[in-house]
Amino acid sequence: MKKTPILLVVIYLMISCMVAVGYNRIEKQEDAAVQAWNPNGFETDPMQTAKNDSEAMQTGEEDKPDRSSENNKPEEDTEEGQLVLMSGVTPGVSFTPTPTEPPALTGEPTTTPETEDSDDGRVEVTYNGKVIGYINTDYRMEEETLKTIVKMVRKEPYVSSFVLYDINSEAMICYNEERYYPVASTVKAPFVMSCLWQIEEGTHSLEDTMEYTKEYSVRGDGVIKKEDIGTVFTVKELMEHAILISDDIGYLMLQGKFGYKNYNQFLRESGNKVTIDGESIKWGQTSAMDSLRNWKEVYRYINSDSENAAFFAELIKNTNKSFVRNVLGDEYVVYNKMGWVYGQCCHDHAIVMDEQPYLMVIMTMGNARTENQKFMEELAVILNGVHEEMVSGKEPVVE
Repeated sequence: MKKTPILLVVIYLMISCMVAVGYNRIEKQEDAAVQAWNPNGFETDPMQTAKNDSEAMQTGEEDKPDRSSENNKPEEDTEEGQLVLMSGVTPGVSFTPTPTEPPALTGEPTTTPETEDSDDGRVEVTYNGKVIGYINTDYRMEEETLKTIVKMVRKEPYVSSFVLYDINSEAMICYNEERYYPVASTVKAPFVMSCLWQIEEGTHSLEDTMEYTKEYSVRGDGVIKKEDIGTVFTVKELMEHAILISDDIGYLMLQGKFGYKNYNQFLRESGNKVTIDGESIKWGQTSAMDSLRNWKEVYRYINSDSENAAFFAELIKNTNKSFVRNVLGDEYVVYNKMGWVYGQCCHDHAIVMDEQPYLMVIMTMGNARTENQKFMEELAVILNGVHEEMVSGKEPVVE
């Protein structure tokens, strides 16, 4: 009779140990996910400065990258200070970032005098604690518009960034553009473009085939994961899957086929500071300013006479999701690629084909299916109106 309580105690202790080990494992996974997603805290980024990026954006037409072949070799170590590899987001691992409570709006809005960096010409206007940057333009948003945008970014429960860039004049309006986020699936458009460059060099073909193997099997968006292991796809099909429906396995298979050296070379020569290594870092991170550099090249490519430019343009014109296209697509052709990591971030990068075309990059933390959609769609409408004013020749607002 006395053995029964002892046995129950032993069983209870065993169960308690198992639960403790399980919780410890979950905590370690969450810590790893947080570290992978946010290695530098995102409060300040020692890799970049506003001055360096503004100078890079104002140099005009960047030199075309030397798109050499042999892109499947492992990425070589770079010289100290030249490049920093940052961890990407682990597929299938997610966490919910803590919402940032916006400060209460009290008293009258305050606008500080404009400040200008004499070296790069960047002008900043601080309104209620939020800094809006102007580059290559004398235009200033009217105070009511500025007030509306600042109210939106303060109310948004997560961090956000945006860049509005007029292609013809190179005029730019930006907010929080140096902050880094998980790149998510926005990487797929410039990466596919770099693959097409290699095809045009003759090293590959759209009709090349690739077998879906277990090494590419991951949880995520797309339909290839539902196919049988051993299913064969053409490169063209993989590109269509990766761009049109944001298929994660399609992207990883393209990376396995084409490598990543050519893509990294493009990133460096465009002024980006963060690359992928193709092994542990298959996605990476980006800022609104880095993304803008990439999409300037996307715009040039789809308007070039390259043999696959029209094919690529059709892909990014017909993506299955775009918050920018949702609100502007009835009036303009919108080329885009969205990206999101559920519970972590949501971005839309778009080319809006107005009479004077422009680029719009909007990046946010949070959930792609809930609060971010409303914020991003409303901001896209406002920025479209700002662009119309900026290029209309309207006299700048003088404070």
